[in-house]
Amino acid sequence: MKTLNQVKDNEVNISNLEAQVKDLKAKNKKAKNTIEYRTQATMSRFADCPNDQEFSLLKGVLMMANTWAYEDKKKLDALIDISAIAQRMDEINKG
Repeated sequence: MKTLNQVKDNEVNISNLEAQVKDLKAKNKKAKNTIEYRTQATMSRFADCPNDQEFSLLKGVLMMANTWAYEDKKKLDALIDISAIAQRMDEINKG
């Protein structure tokens, strides 16, 4: 049987783990918001261009990492949301 002190220690450990999870979730949310902000900033730079030019510029952003090493591509993924750029390109094609 567990002693009262062991139970209290387990409760403290659980409480500490819950606090760490909460902190990690907050950091993840902040990082996601930062990625979304950078992606929007990138796309808004090209928004005033005619659609064919906007499409070409976004395509350049999307395709620039094709020849990069995997590790470098992951760095780009940490900076901007490639899928949001591809979605905007689809919107241009449909419109």
